[in-house]
Amino acid sequence: MNPCRFLPLVTFLLMGGCLPFEESLVRTEPQPNSFLKSLDETNVLRLDFAELTLPVEKRQNLLAAWNLADENSLPLEMKQALNANGIKVGVFNRSAPDELLELLISKKYCPNPRRIHAQMGKQAIIPGSLQEKGTTILLEENGHQRNLELKQTVLAFFVTPQKKREGLFHLLWVPTCTPVDQRATPKAVKSSTGNFEWDLQEDKKSGMLNALAWTMEIQPGDFILIGANHDKKDHIDLGNCFFQSPSGKSEKLIVVRCSQKPQAVSKNLGQFDNQIPLALQAAWSDVEKSLRTGN
Repeated sequence: MNPCRFLPLVTFLLMGGCLPFEESLVRTEPQPNSFLKSLDETNVLRLDFAELTLPVEKRQNLLAAWNLADENSLPLEMKQALNANGIKVGVFNRSAPDELLELLISKKYCPNPRRIHAQMGKQAIIPGSLQEKGTTILLEENGHQRNLELKQTVLAFFVTPQKKREGLFHLLWVPTCTPVDQRATPKAVKSSTGNFEWDLQEDKKSGMLNALAWTMEIQPGDFILIGANHDKKDHIDLGNCFFQSPSGKSEKLIVVRCSQKPQAVSKNLGQFDNQIPLALQAAWSDVEKSLRTGN
């Protein structure tokens, strides 16, 4: 049978849009992979953080780092409130000492460094230490003391960044103690239609220690240390519980580095208006293009 006999019929169906698989061909057209698109980080502060676990033989590195850190970057009242609960905070401006960098590049002491993209004005969470065994600590808030029973509890920090001006950021830190077995509870939530519906929600603010919140100003590249205050006390406090092992053979330290994604050179050129010749601007564009393409 000559296949050319069916050519007029196929042509007619194509022109009339009657082929049954035509629509499916259009729907299955490949779409751009969203994972390959660059993130918009114009309103984002990067927080690189790690929890270091240090044995006794590395205690000298820890003490050397604290001796060089700026512990006066916090308002005095906030610093005193943290110290009363066994916690201290220090800052390294733009660079960290070799004693700390040695620990940060070691997989043994720094096994799981991570990065968080914190949006301006929104809370991000910095995971902290786990208190596995049940214990009771003495918590001091606004000059008053109370016992706080902890069992399978995680100490974490909510941090909210705000941009004050170019190159300077304001950070609000709020410690929180959350039980590992905390379950979501049903609550009545108003839907978009105006009706109330049951929804499972977890109360994230139940363990927030607002009386121990602190603020600080940082620049991209600054390092922040959060660890135990080693003042001698006759009771167990928050810092002892989460940063020091019961045996005294190891100690934990939280390290956070702040950074921002740099702008492209072409965007920075606009700050100079017409002071840079067009030929030089074109040269910069060629350089950027060669860097992207690898040529």
